Amino acid sequence: MAEYSGADATVQATNDSSIVSKASTAAAGYFEDPFVGHVAIRGPKGRLIRRSPLVHRCYYVRHLGVFQMQETFLRSCISPGDAYNVVVLGAGFDTGALRRGWPHGLRGYFEVDFPAVLQRKEALLKQAQVLRPDWLHSCGADLRDTSEVEASLRCAGVDFMVPTLLIAEVVLAYMENSEGDELIAWVAKAFRNCLFGVYEQIGPHDSFGRFMRKHFSQRQCPLRALLANPDLECQKIRFRAFDRVDAADMMSILAAAPVDELKRAFQLEAFDEFEEFHLKCVHYFCLAAISGTCTRARRQWQVAVQTNSCAVNPMLMPVEAVSLAIPRFGLAASFCSGHIVISGGQGTFNATTSDAPHGRQVSIMAMKLEAYPFRSCASKQIGEHAAAMYCTCTTVNDQVFVFGGRLAPQRPSAALGICTCPSSGPPSIRQVHEAYPWPMARWRHTATKIHLGGPGLLVLGGIGEALEVLSLEEAWFLDTDSLTWQQFFVEPAPDGGFPVARHSHAAALGSGGVLVCGGLDADEHILGDAWTLHAVFDGIQNRFRLAWRRALSPLPRPRYGHNLHEYFGHFIVVGGIDATLGSASICAFGKSFAVSCSAMRDGEPEIFMWHNLASVMLEDSEFLVILGGGGNCFSFGTHLNQSARLLNLRELIKQAEKSQTETLCAQCLGWCWGAR
Repeated sequence: MAEYSGADATVQATNDSSIVSKASTAAAGYFEDPFVGHVAIRGPKGRLIRRSPLVHRCYYVRHLGVFQMQETFLRSCISPGDAYNVVVLGAGFDTGALRRGWPHGLRGYFEVDFPAVLQRKEALLKQAQVLRPDWLHSCGADLRDTSEVEASLRCAGVDFMVPTLLIAEVVLAYMENSEGDELIAWVAKAFRNCLFGVYEQIGPHDSFGRFMRKHFSQRQCPLRALLANPDLECQKIRFRAFDRVDAADMMSILAAAPVDELKRAFQLEAFDEFEEFHLKCVHYFCLAAISGTCTRARRQWQVAVQTNSCAVNPMLMPVEAVSLAIPRFGLAASFCSGHIVISGGQGTFNATTSDAPHGRQVSIMAMKLEAYPFRSCASKQIGEHAAAMYCTCTTVNDQVFVFGGRLAPQRPSAALGICTCPSSGPPSIRQVHEAYPWPMARWRHTATKIHLGGPGLLVLGGIGEALEVLSLEEAWFLDTDSLTWQQFFVEPAPDGGFPVARHSHAAALGSGGVLVCGGLDADEHILGDAWTLHAVFDGIQNRFRLAWRRALSPLPRPRYGHNLHEYFGHFIVVGGIDATLGSASICAFGKSFAVSCSAMRDGEPEIFMWHNLASVMLEDSEFLVILGGGGNCFSFGTHLNQSARLLNLRELIKQAEKSQTETLCAQCLGWCWGAR
């Protein structure tokens, strides 16, 4: 950390970690900035500190947001050759002034920050022999004192009358709400023709938002204004002194970017933290507050309109916390003969303390469930599955089949392990050697129990080698008696359609076949469609044929990374990401349910994240156990759920039926194929 001093040292130091991330992102090729490396703190032997692909993506989207606001100003707020200013509030070590070419007419580029921060920046650039252009000005001032800010800008020669682009990246959040309001009011009054671009956090109340707030509080730089301005609407109201306010979360920033540019950037590194990336994107936003002549600026962001009232105001479903602690994410689990069998994931072996070592877990664990409420069930390691992340666990009779997964984002597996859970005696596991035919290696796929002339499991989709998203035009069936694989080339729906290739989808067997819904496609678009895979026996060819049919989706919105369960003809969706603030934890009858739980930790409600988890239906009961979950939350640290959740499916169905206004199809028990 830099040698800052005084009460504001911790806030000033956030600049250093941010610049290290920007430098790492630029070095990885996400955007060009030959200067940022000169001002970033370096690691051993003077090398740039390398951040994770998740951090790179998040800083790339931040770069996109600022770039879009710059381009909106330069292309539609001024005419070629017009005089204009650029003012960066809380500039820190940002090198945006030097990174890009500025059109003719620039009167001055003014960087405002604490004098100590700007002095260190100037010294580092001078040491690197970076020539400072005459139009670039350092304006030392405390942003909490608007008279000091104005005096510093006037001294540097700013012309308050010409159109001005102002940028503030994660500045207002660190200020007291009243201090930020004063700064906003001063900008609106001082710059009558301006575009004031802001990049900040939102969403303080859900699990990710609480974890984010906790991180900044622990760093002694709390997000002081966030609770008073928790969402986009509140943020827009905060800037009501301006003539026009546009605001959008970072998902909309992505949507406004050129498709080819996103493809280029997203292919730079192998990546497998989709959930955390989307969560970060919906917890940050860009806002453009516009006044005077700049109101002619074109609108660039399309904000999605939420049309499902049940999704906007989800019903509340109580769940119970149980001490079946599996502190891992990306795990798989299944229930068999009184045991929960758990495979892999990222996290700890079985420790729930925050300082326990984290890592990729290759163990296969078996947990014998005693009588409800399952409060003292010990887990035991029974074997290993090396491809520990995003494999599948599927129970067929008294065996659990563990298939696929990955060792790293470019190292998928096609390994198959079988865990036998006898009615008496301990569970055991054995590995099955590959033979021809055999499905290709994959992860983030589904493996569903089904009967095709005999018991087995059906494998669909996922991510394969070279990060290829696998097609649903083929399916693989494992006959669990003979342990032989059969490849099916699936026939299209009656209208000729196929579901697009996907991963992170969900599947479950129902009365009409295997229902598949949601997921991510090859372009990382979140899917909300649903299809049934219908099996018909062909007596002439003496074989089964598989064909797709379009189905009504059980998802209120597009979603991925979720689990799907069938309970007495009803489909229950658990967890996952739909890229909105406060994503519903559970869906039933196409309705969204938020979850209430009385679990406490350290005197506060326990943070429980509803992604990267496993959910297990307990046979011959009305309960669903939800295990594990969490992830690497941007640069805020890793969160691992420290307890499990127990969902009463009977009560869920009762609540869902109360809200159901449409008549259910009696034949299909709440789900049916579309008219097409």
